[in-house]
Amino acid sequence: MRLQVLSDLRAWEAWAPAWNRLLARSATPVPFLRYEYLHLWWTRWSAHEWGPDRRLFVVLGLDARGHLAAAAPWFLTPDPAGGWVARGLGGDALTDYGDVLVPAEHSAAFWRALARHLAASGCCTALTLTHLPQTSPSLRVAEAAFAAVGWRVTAQVMETAPRIALPASWDAYVQALSKKQRHELRRKLRRAQRHDPPVRVYGVHTPEEVVRAAPRFLDLMAHNPRKAAFLTPATRAFFTALMHTAAQHGWLHLAFLQVGDRDAAAYLAFDFGRRLWIYNSGLDPAFAALSPGWVLAAHLIRRAIEHGYQVLDWLRGDEPYKYRLGGRDFFLYRLQARPGS
Repeated sequence: MRLQVLSDLRAWEAWAPAWNRLLARSATPVPFLRYEYLHLWWTRWSAHEWGPDRRLFVVLGLDARGHLAAAAPWFLTPDPAGGWVARGLGGDALTDYGDVLVPAEHSAAFWRALARHLAASGCCTALTLTHLPQTSPSLRVAEAAFAAVGWRVTAQVMETAPRIALPASWDAYVQALSKKQRHELRRKLRRAQRHDPPVRVYGVHTPEEVVRAAPRFLDLMAHNPRKAAFLTPATRAFFTALMHTAAQHGWLHLAFLQVGDRDAAAYLAFDFGRRLWIYNSGLDPAFAALSPGWVLAAHLIRRAIEHGYQVLDWLRGDEPYKYRLGGRDFFLYRLQARPGS
């Protein structure tokens, strides 16, 4: 496998179609590794998280015909110890999954090529990748690849991203909950069905709908004081652009629960790879007695089951409601490599 390093944004943009085709065949096919997401993060957010002293460092793995066979979506930041640290595009604050793009059967070969390149070129003095899923082949093969060039590797659990393994039917899902949670869910759904004014759920999928819906979603988020502090103008701009981008490329599912003519709850989700990825949420506390978050979550779970999806991913965070609704831990790792024994 021949490596090619891209440090120019325009050069990377030329690989966009091939990038997403490769992602579909990769061991970690997540929306956060789509070209559109990573490009948006680099151009609209990376400076806010990492400052101006950052450099694009995308490493392509090309086959004998020059076709894209693997990719490492990385960038460089100054190393406090001197030199540069290679990091995964997407950073830490806004991105829930990271990894290289490579089919599982080619993972070991790609990591061997990456390790040799980093060691021989002197382009960086360390590598730090975050939010690698517990199923990633990278966690198994990177250590051996770097050991061969005299680098040491550590991999540690960062946090969890609970997920629900969806059964074939809604009834089977409800029966799999604990008796207490099963009773609570049914009670909340009955209350919503009887509520006056009526409760309804509607979805936002197109760029035209996002123009009106994005501010409403962000305002719902801002009812939470912690999220309100996070929603700086730059963060609001990124989330708005992300909703537009996901809608434009067909993987947005922004769902609102409306009581009468008022929005009570919303979930920003990605419909990608026949899975539903729940990225963020907002709730109006004025409707807390109605449990709008639970009601809307139940709608999304039921929709995913009816579409034949096998997983609903709650993404990062161990909030209790994720487990009450059937979530099970799925761990994310930090992988670090530096020269030395």
